[in-house]
Amino acid sequence: MLAGIVFVGLGLIFGVTRAVRWARSLRGRRFVARTRPSAGKSAMSPLLVHDRAAALAAVRMLRCACGGRLGGEPESTEAMRYGGGEVMVSVPACPACATRRGLYWVAPR
Repeated sequence: MLAGIVFVGLGLIFGVTRAVRWARSLRGRRFVARTRPSAGKSAMSPLLVHDRAAALAAVRMLRCACGGRLGGEPESTEAMRYGGGEVMVSVPACPACATRRGLYWVAPR
C-alpha cells in the first residue's frame, strides 16, 4: 500500500515537472514565431521571386496597417547589399493613408 502511494506521488511529481517544461518551451516557440519577420518584411528574410513583375504582383497583395491595399507602382525600387548578396527593396505607398512600406525581394540569377 505504501509503495503504491510512493509510486503515484513520484509519478505525479514527474508528470507535473514535464508539463511545466513543455508549457515553457511552447511559450518560447510562440514568442519566436511572433517576432520572426515573414518573407519580404526584412532584408534578413527576402521574398524569393522569379523577376521584377512577380515582385510587383507581390507588392499589390500587401496590406497596410490601416487595412488598405498597397497598389500601383512602387515609389522606388533599389538594390542593397545584405549578407554577401544583392537584395532589392520596393517601397510602395498606401493610397488611403500615404504610409510607405518596404518589400524586400531576391530574384535568382
